[in-house]
Amino acid sequence: MSRDNHHVNTQKQALVENVLILQAGGSLGAYECGVFKSLAKHNIWFDIVAGTSIGSVNASVIVDSLRNKLQNKKNKGTENTNNSNSSTDKDKHAMLIETACKLEEYWLNTTDNIVPNYVHFKVRSYISAANTFTFGHPIGLNPIWFYSGNPLLNNALASPYLYDTAQFKQTLRERINFENLISTQTHNNNNLQENNFSSPRLILASTDIQKGEPVIFDTNAMDITAEHISACIAYPFYGLKWENIGKKYLWDGSILGGSPLKAVMRSSPFKEKVVIDIDLFPRYQEKLPNNFAETWHRARDILFLDKSHPEIEESDNLREIYPLLEEMHDIITDNFDNTQNKKLKDRLKQMENKYNSIIDKRGKIIKELIKIKRNEDEKSHHSLFEDWDFSIQTIKELIKQGEEDAESALQKRENLNSILNNEVFIK
Repeated sequence: MSRDNHHVNTQKQALVENVLILQAGGSLGAYECGVFKSLAKHNIWFDIVAGTSIGSVNASVIVDSLRNKLQNKKNKGTENTNNSNSSTDKDKHAMLIETACKLEEYWLNTTDNIVPNYVHFKVRSYISAANTFTFGHPIGLNPIWFYSGNPLLNNALASPYLYDTAQFKQTLRERINFENLISTQTHNNNNLQENNFSSPRLILASTDIQKGEPVIFDTNAMDITAEHISACIAYPFYGLKWENIGKKYLWDGSILGGSPLKAVMRSSPFKEKVVIDIDLFPRYQEKLPNNFAETWHRARDILFLDKSHPEIEESDNLREIYPLLEEMHDIITDNFDNTQNKKLKDRLKQMENKYNSIIDKRGKIIKELIKIKRNEDEKSHHSLFEDWDFSIQTIKELIKQGEEDAESALQKRENLNSILNNEVFIK
């Protein structure tokens, strides 16, 4: 076993993938839309877009649009032999901007107009949320008490859910081309891979009701359908209907954790990660609740908090352990040929395979983490039912807030220039 044959300094050769994490939050998903608008302006491309709950909808719209534009570019390149198939930053930027526009259009089409814009945002929020609770939502959340022939109370109390999602799935089929969400393997076979950026991978998280375990949907292994997205938004405490897929009954993935980061690490075990993670619910709140409504509000925020701290701590530990393992391996390898003990040499050869297997699995290492946090104060959108407020003014405010917060978070990074120049976002 010579140095030419052993696993050479993996840390220097480590592949890195860019990951966008989109969390749960109902109508607060409009904030994620604003964040993506900012990221698109900065020309940041993602290898993986992952979501749970409303984040699964945003992630699916993003991946659908980007894959569609990659396919269109490939078709145009095939038709016109005078044009090079190599992609440029201009191509990438155009795809991202057009995708951000599509996502914003999706959100603006989810709004209601029942409250005038001049009404104070807390009043507006309560009225809009009350309207959504009572009458459902035009994108397809239909309350069961309006089903013909069913008494209100009997129907609601006898049902395990309050809102049917059949129309929601139909709306998804109208707004998302699910042919673009087929497995990554099929996309790779179709050469949807450019010189400096790849066809994005979609990862969604849901919860198995009976087993209490996470269920992951990944375009690296399967085709994503409207049913998969519906499973990921089926939050039982808000009465949304579960989804039955492959003999599994599924609820919203946020029940087990508001962030799909763990699902990403589990599904992609080999590449280190640069992660942009969007926090929709504030972790720190100095003010204690003054009444039960504020108690409910703060408790709800904590329930939906990003609970990916164990994954981040594990990443920090691995970033210290892996270089040490590599250095120890290099020392042993340098002295291997000087060892005359045959039993020791055989044992070291056996250990080499185990070492390579361990050192290759770098998917739990977060090379760079950028948190974009939505804050709540009297000047921002902040109310008990904020995640059910689909008033057009609120949705616009959330998109704007997300865009501004993303710009601020990026500007605070010391290595912003390297990110924008794709030195951290390695391809």
